[in-house]
Amino acid sequence: MRAAVWWGPDRAQTVEDVGLRPVGPRELGVRITAANACVTDVIDTKPRPWPAKAPQIRGHGAVGVVEAVGAGALADPSPDHPGEEAVKPYVQSNANAGAAPIGDPGLFKAFHGMDGVTRIATATVDRASTDPRVADIFKSHDLVRLKRVLAEQFCYLLGGPCAYTGRDMKTSHADLGVQDIDFNALVEDLQAAMTKEGVPFRDQNRLLAKLAPMHRDVVQK
Repeated sequence: MRAAVWWGPDRAQTVEDVGLRPVGPRELGVRITAANACVTDVIDTKPRPWPAKAPQIRGHGAVGVVEAVGAGALADPSPDHPGEEAVKPYVQSNANAGAAPIGDPGLFKAFHGMDGVTRIATATVDRASTDPRVADIFKSHDLVRLKRVLAEQFCYLLGGPCAYTGRDMKTSHADLGVQDIDFNALVEDLQAAMTKEGVPFRDQNRLLAKLAPMHRDVVQK
């Protein structure tokens, strides 16, 4: 296969013959029929750290034909949450939410209860997944599941009647390459969603104060 190989931010990409490993579990082998320049092809021109190791074949703005299917790649969706992809089993715990709830029963009401929290989580994911600064991070994510567990996390932290069923912060953000600039963009998307919901600024800051220490588990150094 011929591919453009990225050798790092200080070297030009080269077009070379590369080998392909066998298709693994939950993977698809796709024969590319057309491709376009993706933001990941030019991101190294930005003044930011790049967490991935070179060399690598970058970009995913392409279409093609599926020619190989790995085990479980076409697995049934989650039986408990229709519309979500199945996930590998893990230990569920409220401790995975990353912080203890805020002990103020009025705060959950300031976010307009579960309906408001759900709207905020949905709007945050919708904004982030289309935000050119961070959209690439969400390309391979199950956004239906992400919206649900993010709403659970917000609800739990705000003292609402929710249990958090998502993974812990470190595990769920591993290998995403999230940097400080990305974390800040995500915060801005959340702030915009809270403002649209009409959450008072002081109450927005109380939730953000709970989320801020999670920076150490979300951002990769």
